[in-house]
Amino acid sequence: MTDAVAFTIGLIGLCLGMLALWRGQRAARRTADLATDDSTGLPNRRRFDLDIDAHAKRGDEPTAILLIDIDPLDSPNHIREHDDVVRTVGGVLAMFVRHNDVAYRYAGRGFSVLLQATDTPAAARIAERIRRSIETAGLRAGGPVTISVGVAAGPAGELRSVVGRADQALHAAQDAGRNRVSIA
Repeated sequence: MTDAVAFTIGLIGLCLGMLALWRGQRAARRTADLATDDSTGLPNRRRFDLDIDAHAKRGDEPTAILLIDIDPLDSPNHIREHDDVVRTVGGVLAMFVRHNDVAYRYAGRGFSVLLQATDTPAAARIAERIRRSIETAGLRAGGPVTISVGVAAGPAGELRSVVGRADQALHAAQDAGRNRVSIA
């Protein structure tokens, strides 16, 4: 084999390797984009579901879920203001989560937080701090912006059930007048 042929084969191999690397990076970016909310930069509901399933394998580790809903906005311009409020609430949530916890954009006006190694009393304290910070932040959309929070905790292996109880607690907070934390 001549040096020119060996060089050409090596160059072709290098190009194919770079192409494979580029395609892998592109696929990883596409997957990350599918799991991130554009408005807030937070992981989205799809990522939440994947993380819940993965975290459930931790068995008996105490884990809490916060389900959060921005209370209805009283603004005639609520469509324009809605995005600003969602971004701001998402930013507040990102500030309040610990390094091993994750805040997610759950849907519409909704958010969720996965609190690892957290029992009910600790989760309730975190939820109340978040609620109070939104209430006192001075956000306005026709009126003050507030949130309702449902809290539930249990073993990581039962997270789907914990999410269901947090959802029931969220509805209880909304039914009780909004701007409150309800614990399952």
